[in-house]
Amino acid sequence: MDGHPSASPGAAIAPDKVAQLHRELRSSAITPKIRDDHGRPTEMYELPNGIVFNFPVEAHQEDGVGASLIGAGIDDSQGPYISFNKLDQQAISAGGGAALEGTICVLGGAAACVVAGTVIAVVEIYLQNNGICGGDGELRLYLAHFEPQCA
Repeated sequence: MDGHPSASPGAAIAPDKVAQLHRELRSSAITPKIRDDHGRPTEMYELPNGIVFNFPVEAHQEDGVGASLIGAGIDDSQGPYISFNKLDQQAISAGGGAALEGTICVLGGAAACVVAGTVIAVVEIYLQNNGICGGDGELRLYLAHFEPQCA
């Protein structure tokens, strides 16, 4: 382990979503470092708070694996929600909300795109005031009242 966050086995998102994150990082002001990852050249993007994203250099922009688990569900008492795992929360706290906003659009279609910016803004404010959910806790944003809660 090199001190950088890594995905747990089985925690993957679709390659097109990872490609979108990679494109956004490539167009950002962050200059990637090229490093050797067990004999494989990798572009490493380090955000100001230390979160690191690695992409294989030889991969096409459409390829990749990530650890975002943005999800959705329905709670019997509070209704529908969007959930963010710890990595998602860290990315939003580090200013990576735009990439996750795109993920929400891809997952939810046009209707979700309309509110995706608001969803990320609400979550970002919550995280600024309360911090990342403890342990492996996910953060749920309940859509009925736009109230985030750690679950």
